[in-house]
Amino acid sequence: MAFVPIDFPREVLELASSGQRGWRRLVKNNQELEKYWSGKNGSGNVYFTAYGYNATTAPKHHRVDYNTPKIHPFVMDFDMKDFKDRGKDVPFEVPHNEVKKLHRYLIEQDTLHYVWFSGGGFHIWIPLSKSIEPKNGNELSRIKHSGRILINKWEQKLGGLRCNDPAVAFDTSGMIRIPNSYNAKRQCWSIPLTSEQIMNYTYDDLMDNSEEPKSGYFALGNIPITLDVIKSTIVSMSS
Repeated sequence: MAFVPIDFPREVLELASSGQRGWRRLVKNNQELEKYWSGKNGSGNVYFTAYGYNATTAPKHHRVDYNTPKIHPFVMDFDMKDFKDRGKDVPFEVPHNEVKKLHRYLIEQDTLHYVWFSGGGFHIWIPLSKSIEPKNGNELSRIKHSGRILINKWEQKLGGLRCNDPAVAFDTSGMIRIPNSYNAKRQCWSIPLTSEQIMNYTYDDLMDNSEEPKSGYFALGNIPITLDVIKSTIVSMSS
């Protein structure tokens, strides 16, 4: 059983360890995803869209319609960069401390989440209590704006999450590294983390633990979060 529903169709992408540019392709079912996974994992970097979709684009239907995602979770991506300061490089301890703060807060709220160490940072998958399926770009814009409001509240409460890439959460067209896959750039595996590993492991500990592939995931917290979707992204100018 997957930690979140894995819907289809969705898009996948491989980036070779040589840095050669890859290209997206459509997978229509779990069998096609497994075939892609088994042929690529361990040889490069494998990614997929965080969401499956309800439609593909005419006339060839080789791409998904990015306005029609099936949104079950959202993903926060913490890197060794300060995104509030033009993406300036920072030591690993900076994003790690932010992930610790967020993880501690989510545990206090009993909010369900999953954490992976990706080699250079962390991916946090946060399921929603109710799946959301926008029908058009306007609905999708309201969902994305609502997600931004939620994350802004967390940033204010926790004193800033400067290493959280603002372009990733609720990005319905972007790609995310497939959990438990190989990171060719870092020469390690993306691995699921327990609460103790998040809070107590050092960078060296995490890298040592990521030398071999891991399977599965660790559910942290119990309750999927509720996203309150705003009714409109347009601010009324009337008195």
